[in-house]
Amino acid sequence: MAETYGIDFPLLEDKDLVLAKQWAGISTDGYAVPSMYILRADGSVYLRRQGDAKDDRIYAKELLGHLDAMLGLDSKSMQKARGFSHPTRISASLGLGVHTVDDTSFATDLSIRALRTLARYLAIGAEAGALILPEREARGALLVQGQMPIFADVGELYLQIPVGWAKRFSDDEFGDAGFYSGVRFGLSFDGSPTFQLHTEIAFEGTALSGASDTIATRGLWRTGVAWRF
Repeated sequence: MAETYGIDFPLLEDKDLVLAKQWAGISTDGYAVPSMYILRADGSVYLRRQGDAKDDRIYAKELLGHLDAMLGLDSKSMQKARGFSHPTRISASLGLGVHTVDDTSFATDLSIRALRTLARYLAIGAEAGALILPEREARGALLVQGQMPIFADVGELYLQIPVGWAKRFSDDEFGDAGFYSGVRFGLSFDGSPTFQLHTEIAFEGTALSGASDTIATRGLWRTGVAWRF
């Protein structure tokens, strides 16, 4: 490996996983759990980072950021390393599914979201969206998202909860308005450092009041793209 990649410093080969058992841990299928130690010049531990699974690896930007921080350098990588493994994301999504008020019909939905990761497994944000068919409905919501990195941080599974307000419009009047919430289960993948694809299944509802008191529910499959910065 050293010759292949042109590495001119010593590499340790741990075939029997002796060091992995002492310093990292072994997964249930017999693999070493990805772990990292950064040592100071005096041999003391500056940073210990241990993964939760064999695919839970540290971002290159996060690693470089920690090294910059240890060396006292001020860089964007260092700022991202301080608990922000993911950048801010702005996404646009199209949803198709079914909508139910008094009866069930086909639904088309559009949404724009902004999300900011607060910690490795938590993000918050906001959303503006509109139900195009069968009825026109505009909504605004705050978002809380739990996320689990997968495939060495190339993708993630997420559970998202929207909480907000929705307004339904009809041809002859403004219609009803009410509390809006739901739950979304999704999967996202990085297409590049600044581009992300995502897809999700959503179950949502609006407690309408005004012209009528009822609950509008819908199930949707959404897919979209996100830009990260």
